Amino acid sequence: MNALRTDLDFNNKKGAAAGYCIITDVDGDQAYLSWHNSGDGRMGPGTFKYTGGTGKYKGISGDNTFVGVTQINWQDGTASGYATWNR
Repeated sequence: MNALRTDLDFNNKKGAAAGYCIITDVDGDQAYLSWHNSGDGRMGPGTFKYTGGTGKYKGISGDNTFVGVTQINWQDGTASGYATWNR
């Protein structure tokens, strides 16, 4: 996932992020989605919404939930982590 906006305040245990994601399958078809979440800066629940796609994902729609986890906070102000998506 790519974050467009991230606000992490570890001292006060607050965090929020939002962005977009492009998922590419082995055939090269893509699904696009937007997402946002909030939590304590280390972990937080969120929602995502499919906004379109190519190939077999053309016209995809719908939404679901996920949990985002921040693993590393880099000195340059960026962060790395992962998300667990619900099915």
